[in-house]
Amino acid sequence: MAVTLTSTGYVIWLYDPYAKFSWHSRSLEEGSTDPALLSGSTGWEAKSVLGRAYPHNAVVIGTSKLLDTDPKELAFFNFFNASIGAINLDEISDYVDSLDTHVKLVVIGIDFFQFNENFLPLQAVHDREQLRQVLGLAPKIDEITALLSSDWGTTTRYLLNGRALLKATNLFFQTPPSSCAREIVLYPQGNYNKLGILWQTEFRETNTRKILEENYRDQIEHLRTVNYANFKYSEHREKTLRTIRDKLRAKGIPLIGFLDPLNDRELPLLKEMGLSESYKRFISATTQTFGDSAIVPLQEYGDPSYYYDFDPIHFLPETGAEIINRMVANHFDLKLPTDFKMYRRLSDFVPLSSTSGPNESAARAFDRTIATGWVASESDQEPWIGARFSFPQRLARIVLSQLKEDDARRSSVIIETSLDGRKWIPASPPICSSSKRTVIDISGDRAASYWRVAPVDGGVAPWRVDELAFYERRTDSDTVAAFKAHSGR
Repeated sequence: MAVTLTSTGYVIWLYDPYAKFSWHSRSLEEGSTDPALLSGSTGWEAKSVLGRAYPHNAVVIGTSKLLDTDPKELAFFNFFNASIGAINLDEISDYVDSLDTHVKLVVIGIDFFQFNENFLPLQAVHDREQLRQVLGLAPKIDEITALLSSDWGTTTRYLLNGRALLKATNLFFQTPPSSCAREIVLYPQGNYNKLGILWQTEFRETNTRKILEENYRDQIEHLRTVNYANFKYSEHREKTLRTIRDKLRAKGIPLIGFLDPLNDRELPLLKEMGLSESYKRFISATTQTFGDSAIVPLQEYGDPSYYYDFDPIHFLPETGAEIINRMVANHFDLKLPTDFKMYRRLSDFVPLSSTSGPNESAARAFDRTIATGWVASESDQEPWIGARFSFPQRLARIVLSQLKEDDARRSSVIIETSLDGRKWIPASPPICSSSKRTVIDISGDRAASYWRVAPVDGGVAPWRVDELAFYERRTDSDTVAAFKAHSGR
């Protein structure tokens, strides 16, 4: 009997079918598997855990508009992205209470909908519904509360729950025996809408980028019926902004606040809904709190090209990084180069692969388009693809795109380096690459003339790589002092 109960508890603990343990430190370090856990109250809890688990000396906080911003694309500090979908200013104020003096800078992006006094009740309903769907429960708040409780009595009942065991057993038989079987959507230093980023990349790299009007209409309607519905301007939020500023002043932490720009298609909506005066009041309140610099990038980023082609509400990841870098540079009186990026894509190398032929040229994976790709030969049992550089190169990031849904994709890969092209040394442990697009950040300070990517698992079909990109990092932008020294400021 004891063995049966222990086995039941272990299976439920391992697969956690109702996501009870999804935000404790161990699970978060490995990565959460459910996008719904990244917003609302669950997302906030997740960010709190991650903020304690990962080293950083600066924080960016905002709504889902900044959610996809990669902190490693932000200059001068080691940022943590604490953004949460539909986060309100009171939650940001509570988060500020948890900061200590190791944080050297806080950057906050403010959205107009946060000043809608009537938005929170709607959001609370949305969060409850979202939790119900994530947990797979009947719509009973007491059940949800019980599952989310941290007391051991509730936890024990969960681990011995027959419904949880049935769902966990189904997951056991449905999940391939691979550590990369499940999509990781939550990363140590920030969130990534991986599917959205992939779609956007496909549009760009195949020269088929276009605004999807039907989806745009849906998103605008969401703003009309949710974010800006029954709009009542909140004077309380004005007070909360000042409270956030004063708390950070008391802690001696510099603060940069800015207005999140609106897509040009949102401005006519505000006018149509009679909210233009409220929007002007929002701008005035924000600039009175943070200074006129809070509107530096306003509406220079209103063009739809700065947003997802199917979503006028949310910034592209590079847009969020560009705006934040610009605001930080302005704060420290720095002048960023045009088209400033933290990573430079390299092109001065000789493509190499384990097999080559008329249709197997490695160069097809480095041509900056996913319309073409490299495919290993059918007889290649140990495929790999990489490059030879003219001098030892330190890579900081590798982006791997594998679009095929069948066995041509590999769920895990390893990065290897060599000084002579013969003896290869692992530069990383196996990396989960079950996604169509995998961003691999290279740790350490290794320099090598040869770099390659090789699959760890065998697969069935010949391995296909649609696009591979190598990047180096701008080391002169690691700190404000380094940038000033490099630029002669």
